[in-house]
Formats: sequence, C-alpha cells, structure tokens
Amino acid sequence: MHAIVFIRSPLFDIYQWRVSHAIHLHVIAQCDLPETSRFASFYRTEDIDRDSEVAVWIEKLIAAQPVDYVVCHSEYDLIRSAQLRERLGIEGQRPESALAYRDKALMKAYCRRQGIRVADWHTVVDRADLDAALGQIGFPCVIKPVDGGGSRNTSVLRHASEIDEAALCFPLLVEQFIEGRMYHVDGLVEQGEIAFATVSFYTTSCLAWQQGMPLGSVMIEAGSAIDTRMKEQVRRAIAALPFVAQMAFHAEFFLTPADKIVLCEIAARSGGALVPQTIEKAWGININERWLRQQQGEKQALRLPDAALQQSGWFLLPPRNGLLHRLPATEPPFDWLSHYRFNASAGRYRGADSSVSHIAAGVISGRSSQEVEERMATFSRWLNDNMEWEA
Repeated sequence: MHAIVFIRSPLFDIYQWRVSHAIHLHVIAQCDLPETSRFASFYRTEDIDRDSEVAVWIEKLIAAQPVDYVVCHSEYDLIRSAQLRERLGIEGQRPESALAYRDKALMKAYCRRQGIRVADWHTVVDRADLDAALGQIGFPCVIKPVDGGGSRNTSVLRHASEIDEAALCFPLLVEQFIEGRMYHVDGLVEQGEIAFATVSFYTTSCLAWQQGMPLGSVMIEAGSAIDTRMKEQVRRAIAALPFVAQMAFHAEFFLTPADKIVLCEIAARSGGALVPQTIEKAWGININERWLRQQQGEKQALRLPDAALQQSGWFLLPPRNGLLHRLPATEPPFDWLSHYRFNASAGRYRGADSSVSHIAAGVISGRSSQEVEERMATFSRWLNDNMEWEA
C-alpha cells in the first residue's frame, strides 16, 4: 500500500502514526523532518502552494504505482488532497466537502439554508464591491479572506478610514460584527457521526494579538448547559455541510449578550495553537494522531474515558512590537503547567502576524474551568514579571 502525505509541521509525526508498516509513505514536506530516509520517497519544498515541481513529483509517483491513501493535516492542503482522492477513486474527503469547509462564504450559505444563525455577509472581489458591501453591512464590521486561517489579514472596522489599502487581498468576506464571547468546539467525526467533541471558550478576542495581548482558551465542563448547546450547534453545522465520513473539526461560535449562538466558521481540521495537547491532557487522546490514522483507513471505534481526566486550557503570549531585553532565567515553578515552551531570544520584534504567533506557550490544568482560568492568569503574570520590553 502507498500513501501520499502533505506535511507542513514536524508536530505531525506521520511515521509514528502509521496504521500499518505495510503502508509506504511518500512525503511532501514544507518543513524539516527527522530521519526522512525512512520514507519510501521524500520531496522537500519551501512552498507547497507555489512550487510547480510538486505536481510533477506527484504525477511521476502516481504513474509508478497505485496510491491507496492521501493524507494531510493543514487546511491549505484539504482541497488538493480531496481532488487527488476523487481522481484516484480512493476513500476520504471529496472536493465538494473540502471546498465547503474552506470557503467561508459557501460554508455560511450552506448553514443558513438549514436555519443556523450566521452573521450577514457579502463576498467582494474589488474595491467597488467592498464599498458597496460596507454600505449594506454598516459599521462595525469584519473583513477577512474567504479562505484564510489564524485570523491573518482579518480586521474589525469601525469606520471606512480604518481600511488598510495595502492589506486588501481579494476576494474578501465583509461580515456583520457580532458582539459576544467566542467558543470553539473541537472533535472527530467517524463514520459520518461525531465521535468526540469538547467545548472551550477564548479568554480574549482572537484578534487580541493585533494589540500584542495574549490569547488563552479554557475547556468547559462536559455536560454543562453551554457545553450541550454548543455541541448541538456543531452537530447541526456538520449536518448542513456536504458529507464527510472521517475528519477532525474545529468550529467557532459566538454567544451573544442575548444568549443566541451564532456560527463564526468551521474547519475540517484539528484546532491550532495547543488545542490537541489540551485535549490529550484532559481526555487522554491525541486528536491529531487519530485524524491522520483515519486518513489511512483506520476504522476502529474511539475509546474514551467516562469523564475528562482533568480540566485544561492553553495560553499563548505573542511578541510585542519592541525590543526584548530580559528573558525568564528559570522554568516556570508550576506543577499544573505542561508543554511549556519559550521560543524567543533578546532582540527586536515587530509583533505577531497571526492569532497563533507566540514566544511563550503552555497547557494549564486544574480541577475546574475556573481554576484553569485563574492559573492561566498566574502564568501570564509570571511571564510578564520575568521579561522586560522596551517599546
């Protein structure tokens, strides 16, 4: 058996997460990977999307032997992987489904037709379109790429004068601004049904990085009222979109001051930041491993504990726009902190470029979501007390 694998992060250990050693891995990587000699073949590129030789390499591979699986983890590879599966007649997500989960306008249209609340929106392809959409949506509003990720090139506009002409990259989505706390629901679909889901809330806005503020997420207790409501909404959203038998998903919803749940968006991939590590800490399952093994044909039933092992959350500290003088001299003194990393050195920084950009991160555990949130604040204070910035 042979599998084409697209990898953009060394965190996705495809060699260890093979379903069977009988599967020969043909890996296309946009990152450095250890021990690539273990793969049946390997192509290293700096840019999967723009390297024309990637397609040539794949064609030669397909001509040489049958391909049984196509595996990816990045949302930027979902559509090309689906197109390959359809062309080769193999199992997995198809282009109709992949496109519906990537194109935010199409996604919202599918969901609205099934009675799911979404913000009003317009798709715009040029500046004239943008001006017309702003006139209809009004201010405040949100503009973002139709197929973006990590809140890149996403802005909240409160006046037309705030438009950054240089940052406009059409086509764009212009959306009604929705007030409220944002939740995210992460999980797995197996055999067309949700096999696992967990609900968390963001402690700050997903655009907080634009002001140099940290981003955190706290998992809420399973079975609580809001947990139940959010899981029902994600079930409805998945049912509204074209069918996919196996996938990981990451969905975001607003809970408005009027207690209404509004879908922001849903992706057919696992959550970024430290979502997978937080889930593993709380539930003992590696959602990324499960997802990659799904794509290699694994159909074993998922086994879960009766309740979460503990409550967990994650925290990201973005770089500021300034000069970093002093770094933490020691590891954080907290036994409830795991997956800690500090990946900065003294020097000048220009701020973050996405919601997941960070110089420090960690997973925080506790007996309740409230305790996790309190400990997250403690971790944040410790980082600030042990660093020194000059604007």
